[in-house]
Amino acid sequence: MRNTQTLPYPLLVSLLLLLLAACTTPAASGRGAPGDMPALPDPAVQATLGARQAQDAAATYDAALAATQQVIQATENARSQATGTAAAVATGKAVAATSTAADLSARGTQIALVATETGHAIANAATVTHQAAAVQAEMTAQAIHMGNAQMLQEAERQRLAAQQQRQETINAALPYLLAAVALAVVILVGLFAFLMVRSRNPVFHVEHLGTKIAIVPTANGSYAPLPGLPALSGNHVATRALPATTLSGPSVVTPSTITAMPQRSPRASWQMFMRHQDPATVPLGVNEATGQPVFLNRLHNPHLLIAGTTGAGKTTAGLAPFVAGNWGNQAHVVVINGRGSDFAPFAGQPNLTLWPSLRPLALLHPLADFLSALVEEMYRRDGVLARTGASSWAQLPAQAGESGELLIAIDEFLTIVGAAREAAELARLASDPETAKNLAYQATLLWLRLLTLTNEGRKYGLYLAVTMTDPTREAIGDHGMRLRRQMATIGFRMNSPASSRAFLDVSGADGLASGSAGLANGRFVYNISGMVGTAVGFFPDPADLYHFFDARPVTPHPLPEALAATVAALPPQADMAAPTHPAEAVYPPYPSLLHTPPGLISQAARDGQALRPYLAGLKSLNAAGSLLNDVSGRPSGQFLQERLKPALVWLHETENNPDAVRLLARFSE
Repeated sequence: MRNTQTLPYPLLVSLLLLLLAACTTPAASGRGAPGDMPALPDPAVQATLGARQAQDAAATYDAALAATQQVIQATENARSQATGTAAAVATGKAVAATSTAADLSARGTQIALVATETGHAIANAATVTHQAAAVQAEMTAQAIHMGNAQMLQEAERQRLAAQQQRQETINAALPYLLAAVALAVVILVGLFAFLMVRSRNPVFHVEHLGTKIAIVPTANGSYAPLPGLPALSGNHVATRALPATTLSGPSVVTPSTITAMPQRSPRASWQMFMRHQDPATVPLGVNEATGQPVFLNRLHNPHLLIAGTTGAGKTTAGLAPFVAGNWGNQAHVVVINGRGSDFAPFAGQPNLTLWPSLRPLALLHPLADFLSALVEEMYRRDGVLARTGASSWAQLPAQAGESGELLIAIDEFLTIVGAAREAAELARLASDPETAKNLAYQATLLWLRLLTLTNEGRKYGLYLAVTMTDPTREAIGDHGMRLRRQMATIGFRMNSPASSRAFLDVSGADGLASGSAGLANGRFVYNISGMVGTAVGFFPDPADLYHFFDARPVTPHPLPEALAATVAALPPQADMAAPTHPAEAVYPPYPSLLHTPPGLISQAARDGQALRPYLAGLKSLNAAGSLLNDVSGRPSGQFLQERLKPALVWLHETENNPDAVRLLARFSE
């Protein structure tokens, strides 16, 4: 009978146990707390032992499998044998092999159980180790957290202590701070009140027919009644006694008989100006921010351009001290268009040439001729430097026998060129293009001559100082803007912030968003080679100037001959006031004029002097009448008969002027 042998049952059990041991995880065996377990052997030793037992189990499994294969092979052999002995022997071998396999299976099962227990032990040991490490880490973290909490508490305690100490310090210093602030406020209020008092016009009172009349200084240096205060009592707070030195004439005083007293608020110390001795510099004022003097060095910035509105101080606080300073530095000064009493103390001083006070239009041709002669003098001096080997006029040796440095001071330059432009416009309206063209040419010539002198004059000792009333870009044009860039500029109070900034070349970045607009009289903004600031100028009284001239001796040196000849050819100063009585008038002894009323004769003489410089360019009676009348449009026939014709007659009979004869012939046409 065929006996079919299958895989033994014990072997299957062994294989299942091995698989169960391999699938068992360490996490499944470690549930007990570390404190409840006895001491465990070394996990490394247990792992080595388990590995060996696993190897033995694997060997046992291989042996069992080999034995099973032998049984199967023996059974097949027994089936193929017919004899019973062979079958018995084969059966015996099979039984023996089966027994051996059963033993091996039991052995493998035991080894697998041991390996499983070993794995459980290792897992439990690893779990205990991990739990111990976790506990230790948690304890360490708790310790660190507690330390940090203590540090935070200590830092908070220190912060609160510092805050409390700071508050105590502030509380202790608060009374002193409040006292300092109150003192600063008092000082500022007092300073503001002082400046306000100094900046306002002084109010004086004079006796007139038994009544005290309040008067104030005006922009042109004279006095006028104070509006709203026609009469004040002697103890009024707004009045003060007028100094006796300012009074002249009879005891009955009117504002017109009071001599000039310029406004002086604020001002720099004139004593500082008197003490200054540097021959290369002239002080212009004192910087308000630093308290230091502001100087103009003629070796670097020889030319000065001064701007401001009428009465802002550009002449009394700007040009007059600058002229005096250059005069004290041994320069010969020529003052052109000096008005009123501003330059009265300069008259009669050596090295000072004052032009006669003429109308702006009457200055046009003489000034153009003088500046042209000055340019020729510059070229002549260039030849002198070439012959002597000097590099500049300041280095010229004394034995050269030449005149010294020259300062040409032109006050109110824009009024001269402005009068020329207005006259040219009047000539055009009167259909006299030749006269208009000639006047425009003369005005342009003035600008060009100034530009030439500012470009090249420094080397030859020729310097310029020019004042302008509220110059705008439209008023001065391109020539004026070019001139401004070649000169140091200072600006007293001006009307337009934009025009002031453009003229001074300053901006809000300089802290001067308004330029010089709104400044008090005597204060100015300066721009000298890019150095910008606000300063207070000098306001010298006539007595201050006289004292300066007496204290500063100079070496006389005359004007060059060509310039002196031009000055000598100037017309005499016009008498702007009509005689108060016909007997006071002095008339030229010409028989043809004796029958004319005295008042008309005086008016004709004044009109003739005003027309004299322009007769050569006048082509029509209307053009001459427009110039004489200073109005736009065509003059009336009555004006031509009553004013123009007598003036032309006066010029014809006193000077035998051919142009006057030519124009007189037009009346008969």
